[in-house]
Amino acid sequence: MPPHEHRLKKGAIVMLLRNLDIANGLCNGTCLKVAILGGFVLGCRFICGNRKGQMLLIPKIDNYWDRTLPFRLRRRQFPIRVSFAMTINESQGQSFTKFGVYLQRMCSAMDSSTLPFPAFVLVKG
Repeated sequence: MPPHEHRLKKGAIVMLLRNLDIANGLCNGTCLKVAILGGFVLGCRFICGNRKGQMLLIPKIDNYWDRTLPFRLRRRQFPIRVSFAMTINESQGQSFTKFGVYLQRMCSAMDSSTLPFPAFVLVKG
């Protein structure tokens, strides 16, 4: 379920939370850049992949919540979330010019002798 309230501005990076059009690359986890803010539609651009820079429109859609209640609760909202960070699984298949890695704790496959960089790394290029 997307957040109740979005605080967006032009240039914000957002992640799509639902599959809208799989054939055209509008899948869950796709990162987009907000270009146009409208009341019922968002204009966004792809930030990576074959369609990088292409514009698309994302409409508000109906989300139904809590099927255990005796009534249907409906929210009409954009199927997006502001993307401050993403997991490794969400980033597969995407390319970035800058990225950072934050390792709060060591993974079981790593120890201090095999980790050649500090706990936080910003890579450019």
